[in-house]
Amino acid sequence: MLNSTPIYQHQLWTTMSELAGRQALDEVILTQLLNQHAQQAGWVVDENDIQNELGALIATLNQSTPSESSARLIESIRERRGLGPTRFNTLLRRNAILRRMIIESPEIPALVEQETQAAIERSNESIPEARMIQIRERATLVAQQTLMERKARDLVSNAEVLIMDPSINWAGE
Repeated sequence: MLNSTPIYQHQLWTTMSELAGRQALDEVILTQLLNQHAQQAGWVVDENDIQNELGALIATLNQSTPSESSARLIESIRERRGLGPTRFNTLLRRNAILRRMIIESPEIPALVEQETQAAIERSNESIPEARMIQIRERATLVAQQTLMERKARDLVSNAEVLIMDPSINWAGE
């Protein structure tokens, strides 16, 4: 049960075909929590939002390793993390909702500045204006991702979850 709403076995099958166990349950819980939040907020996540998330992922990849194509990098990440088409699209949808949740966070400017300063310190030379723009764009994406991951962890850890199967140890031991 999640917030008095049952999670049925059939809701887990697609995710479990690509993943197993506690991680699958955590993903389904997070997805449901975010869908509930989006519904309560009156948000509609459409294909454009999902494509924007894919674009943010591509932009991040292009800035960190421009020598490889984004498509190959995404495929490599999907393989390493076991992200089949269902989980990958669900991940993009969750990210779209999380981004809406944190986009106006007062923490973002400080995180962007911190990430920007770290990039400047790593550079041993003067940074041209065009490169500074790229550094700030990447810093913004990193700041948003940091807050999104924090928000996701907080949502799952604070969820009211009732495990009906006594063989499942929610503490992960």
